[in-house]
Amino acid sequence: MADRQSRTFSVGSIRCTSILDGEALYDPEDLFADVPKDAWHPVVADHLNSEGYLPLPYQPVLIEIDGGSILVDAGTGPELAAEWEEPVGETLASLEALGTPADRIDTVVLTHAHPDHVGGLSQIVDGRRAPVFGNARHLISFEEWRYWQTENLPEPSSHMAPVARIHLATLREAGLLDLIDDEIEIAPGVLTFPTPGHTPGHLSVAVGSQGERAIVAGDAVLTDHSLEHPEWYAWAEVDPRRTIETRRALLERAVREDAILTAFHARAIGRVRPQNGAFAVEEIAGSTPDR
Repeated sequence: MADRQSRTFSVGSIRCTSILDGEALYDPEDLFADVPKDAWHPVVADHLNSEGYLPLPYQPVLIEIDGGSILVDAGTGPELAAEWEEPVGETLASLEALGTPADRIDTVVLTHAHPDHVGGLSQIVDGRRAPVFGNARHLISFEEWRYWQTENLPEPSSHMAPVARIHLATLREAGLLDLIDDEIEIAPGVLTFPTPGHTPGHLSVAVGSQGERAIVAGDAVLTDHSLEHPEWYAWAEVDPRRTIETRRALLERAVREDAILTAFHARAIGRVRPQNGAFAVEEIAGSTPDR
């Protein structure tokens, strides 16, 4: 299933693949925390399951350039998959199906440290916790690192902090974690840039080659519905006002650059177009998975 669900697109000479970690169910009232039900329900009704939950994909992105392999986010990992009893935690299987096992990943970029993005970073081996991507440097913004080390975080961050700290500390102790400024060039044509709001140090990744561009947005664009309604925010957003400002700026950048957009929980992959004061995705050929 992992290989069938992976979706690959080219950005000039750079190959990008949205890989499936799995899918989990969300309460729409948490995703659209500021929106009355009579506003959000008609928009998402056709996508809800029989119990009223919205299935969302989990999709790290593999970027392959000049023989190097960059992974943006690590997915949930098997420990959280078992704890949550959700069909997630398949990032390693998806990478294996693509012929890119964990030891071939050179760099892991963490958009932010929510559990569904960092749970796959470490695992128990011979009774001790060890990095999954042992040959990779791991990049996270200094602001993001500092946030998750803070005591007395508000909910729901306080609930998620122990998972973030366990995995980030494992990388730190192994000497594999680099705290970076918001904007750096990881490899030729691959740059991080700040997209704060969802979390204080959230990063996105810009990819550019031969005049073509893409943006890997993490959770800065939270769901497909964030394009039609960029003003809607979720309960988990640390700073809702800044989230909305950042999201609009990112989507406007994607329009301006004619960039392909992919986001961790959004099914659509394609070029962003303005539409009725908001945005829509014009899906690129071959980006729709075979279901």
